[in-house]
Amino acid sequence: MKYLIFDIGGVLVYPRLGAWHIPYRAAEILGPERAADMNTPKFRQAHAACMPWLREDRLVADLDTERQLRRGFVLELDRAMGWRMTDDEIARMTDDFTDDIHRYGFFDDVRTWLARWSERYTLAVLSDAMPSILGFLEQYGIRRYFDAAVISTHVAATKPDARMYRAALERLNADPAQCVFIDDRLCNVEGALKVGMRAVQMSRAEYPAETLWDGPVVHDFAELDRLLQRGAL
Repeated sequence: MKYLIFDIGGVLVYPRLGAWHIPYRAAEILGPERAADMNTPKFRQAHAACMPWLREDRLVADLDTERQLRRGFVLELDRAMGWRMTDDEIARMTDDFTDDIHRYGFFDDVRTWLARWSERYTLAVLSDAMPSILGFLEQYGIRRYFDAAVISTHVAATKPDARMYRAALERLNADPAQCVFIDDRLCNVEGALKVGMRAVQMSRAEYPAETLWDGPVVHDFAELDRLLQRGAL
C-alpha cells in the first residue's frame, strides 16, 4: 500500500458547535436575545432552507467566491429569522463563517499520525468542502503532509461520485489498488471500492458514523495503523 487518502470531516476534524454550517461566533455577533432563536425549530427550518447557498457539488473557485456565497447564506437566514442584522453584523458573520478555524476541532491524534505516516506513505485529502478548508489545514500545520488536496468545489461533484475519486487518483498519478481511502460515511467508502481503491470506515468515539458497513471499521488512527501494519487491507 502506497497511498493513504483521507476525508476531512469526521476523520480529521469535527464540528465544535455540533453542526458543520454554523458560524463559530454567531451567538456573540447576534447577542443573547437573537442568539436564543438558534435553539428553535424555526431556526432549524430556516437554516435548512438556506443550505443551497453552500452546495458543495458546484464549482467554487476561490475564497472570495466562497465568501460571497456565505454572505448570501447569512443574508437569507437573517431575513427568514427577522433578526434585522446591521451591515456590520452581516460582514462580521460572513467573515467569521469563512475564516474562523474554530468552527472545527481537530482530533487529538491527527498531527502525530500524519507526521509518522508521511514517512511511509504518500498522503492526500479528498473531501466535500469549500476552499476555506484548505487554509484551515494550513493554519493547523498539517497541510504540508499532503501531496494532494482534492475538494468537491474544485471538481463540481461530491462523493460518492466517481469523479471525486478519479480526481484524487489523477492528482497523485496513483494506481487505485495501491490506495486506502478513509471516510466516516458508508456511501463514500463504498464509492471508493467501486473505483478500485481499498477503504476503511472511521467511526470515532467523539463523532461516530451514522451507519456502519460490513468492511473494515476503525475508531482512531492507532487502530488504522494496526490494520496497515498487519497488511489487513
